[in-house]
Amino acid sequence: MRGRLFTVITICLLGILIYSNTFNSPFHFDDRENIVENISIRDLNNLQAIWSFAPTRFITYLSLACNYHFNQLRVSGYHLVNLVIHLASAILVWHFALLTFSTPIMKDKWITRHAEVISFLSGLIFVVHPIQTQGVTYIIQRTASLATFFYMASLNLYIKARLLAYGRQTPARWNFYYVLSLSTAVLGMFTKEIVLTLPLMILLYEFCFWGSGNRFKWKYLVPFLILLLIIPVTMYIARSVNLGEVWKLAKETEDISRGHYLLTQFRVLVTYLRLLFIPLNQNLDYDYPVLHGLWEIPTLASLFLLITILIIGILLFRKYRVISFTIFWFFLTLSVESGVIPIRDVIFEHRLYLPMVGYSLFLPVSVYHLCRNRGLRSGTAFLFMVVILYSFLAYNRNRLWESEFALWNDTVKKSPGKARVHRMLGSIWRDKGEYEKAIDEYEESMRIWPEHPALWNDLGVSWLKKGEYDKAKECFKKALAGNPELVHAYYNMGLVCEEEKLVEDAILWYKKALNIKPPMAEAHCNLGSIYHAKGLLNEAESEYKKAIDANPYLSQAHYNLGILYEDKGLIFKAAEEFIKVPAQDTEYYSKAVQRLQKLYEKIPKNK
Repeated sequence: MRGRLFTVITICLLGILIYSNTFNSPFHFDDRENIVENISIRDLNNLQAIWSFAPTRFITYLSLACNYHFNQLRVSGYHLVNLVIHLASAILVWHFALLTFSTPIMKDKWITRHAEVISFLSGLIFVVHPIQTQGVTYIIQRTASLATFFYMASLNLYIKARLLAYGRQTPARWNFYYVLSLSTAVLGMFTKEIVLTLPLMILLYEFCFWGSGNRFKWKYLVPFLILLLIIPVTMYIARSVNLGEVWKLAKETEDISRGHYLLTQFRVLVTYLRLLFIPLNQNLDYDYPVLHGLWEIPTLASLFLLITILIIGILLFRKYRVISFTIFWFFLTLSVESGVIPIRDVIFEHRLYLPMVGYSLFLPVSVYHLCRNRGLRSGTAFLFMVVILYSFLAYNRNRLWESEFALWNDTVKKSPGKARVHRMLGSIWRDKGEYEKAIDEYEESMRIWPEHPALWNDLGVSWLKKGEYDKAKECFKKALAGNPELVHAYYNMGLVCEEEKLVEDAILWYKKALNIKPPMAEAHCNLGSIYHAKGLLNEAESEYKKAIDANPYLSQAHYNLGILYEDKGLIFKAAEEFIKVPAQDTEYYSKAVQRLQKLYEKIPKNK
């Protein structure tokens, strides 16, 4: 018992050390859309809003809503939760390995005598591997880490139930673990779609470690196989489509066909294998070409290697059961994201978070088999050296996540031919007030991705910030020519007109922005400001209220409405609006506090 407590403490301490430099890492990339600008997670009591935003990932976004409730947009709280999930998952990996060596097929094997050390090393490899940094430090990729936590919790509980039933324990005891396993599986299904492979993994595990015949219990498996319906049924309910159309909806992009995506994934899987064994030259945003033909050399070479690995897994099955299982684990856990369902980004490192479980067990078991007749101590020493090397690489990788500029500058160096990375770096330069550098990056992005409307809009914003209004308007017009539904381009044209004191033109542009659904809260707010300045207080009040209806957390709308009520002499209503200004918006919050202090002085003492 003391030895196992030492194992858990060591795994946790090492994980904390490696991720100790991440607690102030800012929001990155998709964090902005999914957390910073996501109003559906602002109210923990509004479960309907959270469900509507992402039904099949409801549990993940509920956890983010809890974070927002306690931390608002302070990143340290989000990072703490992500790290706790990672440490808990690593402990589950360690326990999973221990349970596996206790199964009927494995309990009498020679390698089981070393189960404690191998399991300890598996947990360490999982917690320190540098490829995990993207699933932990990149906040929104809690989707991958939390899904893995539920996946491993369900699998551990299932194996525990089976072992208790196999040992002829009382039904009440093993049923307790079995029901918990089903419950965590259901939670996982609403965390990320990769948990869809869990019922098949349990089936594979039964085949590998309980065998066939009387030991193989279908009655334990059927409830888990029924869970396969959860995600398609959720899509059916949430999107109001026929069940027959769910397969058509199971694709993120129309730009890549299912066939081309699958061909590309053959090469992607080889890259994933390289990253597991040699985690060097990591990249947040790979510039990865889509493959279009089976007979292309990269496709054929990758397919040949993957088939060879699968054949090796089959050949090793009888004698090296755990190694064989971990090979199958790699392919099965990646089948959702590296199969025939096209995803806009063909490769991302956080997709290896769950497959890492298999690698974490594969490496120590393989080394022990290789060193069986050559000295297990040297093999153990080698594995601990690998853990130390991985720890060093992970800590250094996390240092890049401390700064948006450092992360994207690194990404630009590794993917210089990808438009999106130049666009992201351009936005960072723009936020820093380095408009010339931002324009250079946007123009480089446009050279790679010609005439893209969103890029014209970004470039226009930089010219607007720089005070070059004619150039800004030209860019916004080109953006709208490419995409007449680009709401931000209409809004930005209104901003330019306001800067040029062309108030009536600004009103027209804001109204055009508001003709596009859903309504843009900022356009309503700016329109209200114009009416307010013109003395049209009723019209201004109406626009401010529409802005708040569209986004109840828009600081400027609450603040402006408070001033309007103050102008009308409605002191208490003004105070109510100032109080609603979110504290995390320091600019408007400080102004609102000052206004409240002045209002307090105006309130008669008898009130």
